[in-house]
Amino acid sequence: MMAKDRELIEKLEEAENFIKAIKHGLERKVRDETQLEVINMDAKALVDVSQEIEMITQYLESIGVVA
Repeated sequence: MMAKDRELIEKLEEAENFIKAIKHGLERKVRDETQLEVINMDAKALVDVSQEIEMITQYLESIGVVA
């Protein structure tokens, strides 16, 4: 009976390590997705600011302030 108990313990430890590896991978995936969302929001903000600068520049050119 002791040998079967040891074998069961080893299998449970292997399963625990496998689950920990999956958990670590999922945590990394969530972290990467969160970073990607932040990068996308920053990129959108940069595009918005760029468009506003372009509109201001066009306005200033139209009134002769900027050549």
